[in-house]
Amino acid sequence: MNDDLRSAIIATAGRTGADPVDLATTISYETAGTFDPWKAGPTTQWGQHRGLIQWGEPQRAKYGVTQDKHTHTGTAAEAGGHSHGGSTGSGGSHDHGGSTGPVGEHTHSGTTATGGSHSHTGSAAEAGSHSHNVKFSQSVLAGGNDIFGAIAIGSNGANGSTDAGGSHTHSVTINANGDHQHGFTTDSAGGHTHTIPNAPNHAHTIAAAADHTHTLSLNDTGSGAAHANMPPGAVVAFAIKA
Repeated sequence: MNDDLRSAIIATAGRTGADPVDLATTISYETAGTFDPWKAGPTTQWGQHRGLIQWGEPQRAKYGVTQDKHTHTGTAAEAGGHSHGGSTGSGGSHDHGGSTGPVGEHTHSGTTATGGSHSHTGSAAEAGSHSHNVKFSQSVLAGGNDIFGAIAIGSNGANGSTDAGGSHTHSVTINANGDHQHGFTTDSAGGHTHTIPNAPNHAHTIAAAADHTHTLSLNDTGSGAAHANMPPGAVVAFAIKA
């Protein structure tokens, strides 16, 4: 028996007027001599005894006396004015709230860098077999002086057609361009020397270079633009008095 249980038996016997020895004997009987308040005791008509008082299992369940459900009564003295110490640092000026306004209609502006000087290359497909309509107007001459060299194409006031020649070429002879120049370059002869013997009172002769050629590179002239292929004509207005 530990000191706490012995003190409790003496205090209980004093309050109830019982003999402490008798009370201790009862506890010893109920706990099979172990004085363990939760030790299983003898089994009677009320069930198996357990604890310091003679309650069988049905009574224990009825009154809620279980091993893991019990209370301790008592009072605690007031702590009085005291401090647990410690502090938190100042958070500084800040705000945890906030909201966003409605997006509404808006735009984002931006700029792109200039492209700088540049070019776009490309090529055109061959024309293939095709024709071109020719618009013209023809006058009907009745009497009067002869007009030589008049050219008539198609019918009056209508669209004429050129023959579909397919993919082909035209031989063109152009007039002389007048006085002009062509630039050219010649290949350099390369670094070389001529040996002249040293002798008093004499003359030196330099032999001809013999037949040879120079490579020329001529620059083109003109812009390569298209040329007109229509025969020359004249626009004539007649005023006839009837």
